[in-house]
Amino acid sequence: MRENLFRGINVKNNRWVHGGYHHHEKKTSCVIEFNDEVEYSDIIMCSGFSDWNMAKPIDLYEVFPHSVGQYIGIRDINGVKIYEGDILLAESRDSSIRFRGVVVFSEASFVINQSNGMVHYRWRDYECEVIGNVIDNHDSLLL
Repeated sequence: MRENLFRGINVKNNRWVHGGYHHHEKKTSCVIEFNDEVEYSDIIMCSGFSDWNMAKPIDLYEVFPHSVGQYIGIRDINGVKIYEGDILLAESRDSSIRFRGVVVFSEASFVINQSNGMVHYRWRDYECEVIGNVIDNHDSLLL
């Protein structure tokens, strides 16, 4: 089964949290009044329910919406999980191509976007290393 994992930056302490993601409606709108503005928060849940009906606390953290990224199901050459928004150093398996790019979700799949507009779809053609992400390193790691 595919691992559905997300990450985001906690609004209270600016630290990354990992877990399940939910775009939460803070209050229920009245069905009679259509002019109610709906307010949302983005939530990462880091722990869940336990077995045997035993109580277990649920750790929920509100995160900045722009920081939310999904785990793509692939690890880099060092075993680090690759998330949407990560900056990668990628090299073709025959070492003929080497580039930096950002992981984005585009046209129903995760791809590597280069700053020059090139898009790489075939993950198995490259060995990748996570060298940062667009939130923490948005200026320093892209060419």
